[in-house]
Amino acid sequence: IFQPSASVQNRETREEISDRILALAISAGQVWMATNNGLLKFDTKMGAWNWYRQETGLISDQISSLGIKGNTIWIGAVHGLSKFGTVSGKWKNYKQEKTLPSADVLAIGEDAEGVWLATAKAVSRFTPDTERWKTYTNEDGLGGGTVTCLDVVGNYVWIGSDQGISRLDKSNATWEHFRAAKSGLVADEITAIRVD
Repeated sequence: IFQPSASVQNRETREEISDRILALAISAGQVWMATNNGLLKFDTKMGAWNWYRQETGLISDQISSLGIKGNTIWIGAVHGLSKFGTVSGKWKNYKQEKTLPSADVLAIGEDAEGVWLATAKAVSRFTPDTERWKTYTNEDGLGGGTVTCLDVVGNYVWIGSDQGISRLDKSNATWEHFRAAKSGLVADEITAIRVD
């Protein structure tokens, strides 16, 4: 698609866009890249690049995670969550004081009803149609530690932390926890998770 280089630069101004790509999401011939200096989109059909930053609608230029649901790109950042309509071109931002349990959105997963967000001490489910939030913390059964990642597959939300893996069964709101001492995990510190 594109050739790797030491950094990605804006062709018109030669301004360095980023030297780090932190997450990728691919949909309908478009490659979305989360960077430490905004959001990049590469259109594989047109061969064109777009660069989105805070001044164009992002909640922050420091992006840590991406998710795609239909015609919407969900962007997790250090100051909250941005939603971008790929057809409408409209932005909506969500901040910690109004909706999120923590300002830093570390991972995003999708299911039929909405999106799941991992923040340092909680996991939240957001249903866009109703604009409703449900947050799960240690008190709800999350299992402790600092949340680092998640994946949503079928009825389960798999959550990685520095204290192993927690699995939420969405159908009955029950939790199961996996730790290195009892489950066969090599270590309790989980930095990425993907369930096939």
